[in-house]
Parts: sequence; structure tokens; C-alpha cells
Amino acid sequence: MKYKGQSVLNYGDASTLSFHATKLFHCVEGGAIVFKHTEDYEYAKQIINFGLDKFGQGMPEVPGLNAKMSELHAAMGLAMLDDIDYIIAQGKAIIEQYEAQLKGFVVMQQWSDNSENNGAYMPVIFENEAQCLSVIEALNKQDVYLRRYFYPSLNISAPYNDGNACPHSESVASRVLCLPLYVGLTEVDVAFICNIIRSTV
Repeated sequence: MKYKGQSVLNYGDASTLSFHATKLFHCVEGGAIVFKHTEDYEYAKQIINFGLDKFGQGMPEVPGLNAKMSELHAAMGLAMLDDIDYIIAQGKAIIEQYEAQLKGFVVMQQWSDNSENNGAYMPVIFENEAQCLSVIEALNKQDVYLRRYFYPSLNISAPYNDGNACPHSESVASRVLCLPLYVGLTEVDVAFICNIIRSTV
């Protein structure tokens, strides 16, 4: 993802990445942290290696854990690198197909002029939650399964509910749905999904 022409990883003191299998670039599982400052990087490197001292004596120096990536996961990531440009291009092309076929039927994600879509997700917002649920049911009946990735709004989830309302977040979370998006999804597949959505809404 880029913002103002450069990677979002260039902003801030630290940026976290998920390498879960659902991501554009993945290692099946795991993640990474990109640091701005060398001292933060060195400290994090020590923490993920049991907190052992930096001088190879094998003695714990700070609280730590084993958070290193396995060789198998690293190999998967290296294999993904060969195809990442193709994967991103395919995602963008599929999004364009959805946008062309669903224009006027759902609200599409809006991107800042300073950023660009990397083809990772295809979220759409419906007029109301009932409409969203009807689309899910109609697609499920045709063996098309999707996720309400951004539901529920965190402020109404038990661990985060402090009694404060977030009306806009709650409204959008109840109506948003992520449509299928993956390499190998054909134009015929997209048309099939869009036909069901249009006939339902």
C-alpha cells in the first residue's frame, strides 16, 4: 500500500504487517514489524529470541519469547515474492469488474487521492443490514461464501464496550460485506456474483 507515492511502512516509528494466509503477500502465518530506529529493531530482535543477550552467551537479559518465523513459513513467503506483482494486478482487475457491474447498487470503498488500491479486499456497503443479510443468504444458497470482515463495530464487542456509542462505525459495520477476491476468480464468477447481488438488492 502506498501513500503519497511511497510505502506506508515509511511513516511512523514502527509498522506492523500480517503474513496470514488471507493477505496478498503471505507466509501462511506470522508477521513482521518494520522499525524506523535501529535501537528499537535491535530490542525487538532480542525479545523474539527468548530475550537472550546480544553477545551470544545464551543468557536471558530481558523478558522474551520465541517469535521467530519457521523455515517452512519463510519458504512460503519467498515463493510468494515471485508472483506478488501478478497477484496485485489480478486483484485490481477483479475490483474493476465488480465496480463496473455493481455501480449504483452498493456503495464502494473510496480511496484518498494520495493513496492507491492494492487489490487486497472488495468491501461494499448496502443500504441497510437487512439487505446485507439477504445478499449473504442468496449467495450462500449458490455456494458462494463471504465474510463480514468489519463486523461488528468494535465498540459494541464485549472486550471493548465501555458504553460509548459510535453511530457511524456501528452503521457501516452492520452494512459492509467483503466480496470474494482471489487469483483465479474469473470474469464469469464475478458476473455470477454480481447478478445475484443486483437481483437481491
